[in-house]
Amino acid sequence: MKILPSECDPKSPPGEKRLFSLIKEQLSGENWTVLHSLGIAKHATQMEGEADFLLVIPGKGILIIEVKSHLSISRDLNGFWILGSDKPTQRSPFKQARGQVHSIRQYLRKVLPIGGSSIPIASVVWFTEIEARKKLPQSVE
Repeated sequence: MKILPSECDPKSPPGEKRLFSLIKEQLSGENWTVLHSLGIAKHATQMEGEADFLLVIPGKGILIIEVKSHLSISRDLNGFWILGSDKPTQRSPFKQARGQVHSIRQYLRKVLPIGGSSIPIASVVWFTEIEARKKLPQSVE
């Protein structure tokens, strides 16, 4: 497995540090390429963005992992997401991950006009500090 960068930035959030270590330990024998903290210059829905982890799995596709290591997650009466002590936002972690998928897909279509659209890309959100199924607000997301 190739992971870039080869070491986790000490300034990364705790959940990203943990996942970085798990990937290095558990996936070392795989023929995958893992990109951590991948900047997305031409993001589909904002000025620029970042994918916490992008896993290129040969013969299968691409998996984007959005990591949230907040100690609490809730929604207010207006439907805004409250992630820890961050300012409330309308954009859910799931929409954030989908935006990364669309941005990567657009990039691949541009650089690989033939075949770029056929690469499967999926995203997941990993909540490192809460039991997501029990703690997340009820939502179709």
